[in-house]
Amino acid sequence: MADYWIKFYHEILDDPKMATLPDNIWRRIAELFLLAGRLYKDGYLPETKQIAWALRQNENILETEMQQIVATEIIEKVKGGWLIVNFKKRQSASTSTERSAAYREKKNREQYYGNATQPQRIVAQITDNRSDTDTDSMRKLVEKMTGYPSTPKDLLALDEMVKIGVIDDDIAGAITFFKDNGKVARGAANLLKSVQFQVGQRTQKNNGYHKKKKIMPFMENGVVVEKEVDE
Repeated sequence: MADYWIKFYHEILDDPKMATLPDNIWRRIAELFLLAGRLYKDGYLPETKQIAWALRQNENILETEMQQIVATEIIEKVKGGWLIVNFKKRQSASTSTERSAAYREKKNREQYYGNATQPQRIVAQITDNRSDTDTDSMRKLVEKMTGYPSTPKDLLALDEMVKIGVIDDDIAGAITFFKDNGKVARGAANLLKSVQFQVGQRTQKNNGYHKKKKIMPFMENGVVVEKEVDE
């Protein structure tokens, strides 16, 4: 690996652990990666005092930030300094198998999107906070309620949610369904089917649809009581 560049994986954009970090910690992590690349010691970094000098930062403030980063398990304290945990593995040369897999993924993306620049345009549509379109508003709502950032694969799902008139109650119901089944709702594409069901239930209710009722006897505390139940 050349000593003037490092691999910086774009999947970080979809990592909820990273997405929830403050901007200053995001920057500090990037700087630590770059410093590790400059030092070329498989991710090992010196003591905080030396890092602070290299980054032109206050040592006490940096130490606090390093402890925050430790909580993400990206770095850990070691004898004589710090270690970026997966730096050596992530910066190692790609195997022929990995290169072949990356090539196949690239060709699949090009086939799906039509050309190599389409994903960038989709990301721009999703992440442009200046937009006030219905889809963008839906994106912000889903991100707020799930706590996960949108990705290119969520765009079509967001459009469909706008089309069928999804409201926050529908999203909340879908998220609850996921939680009740021990799963995590990570975005619009992940939620779509459940949200569609919630919209259907709400529409039926709003249109006056009700199940037929009948009276049935039940035994409670040794006494027969009659209750109204669905047929």
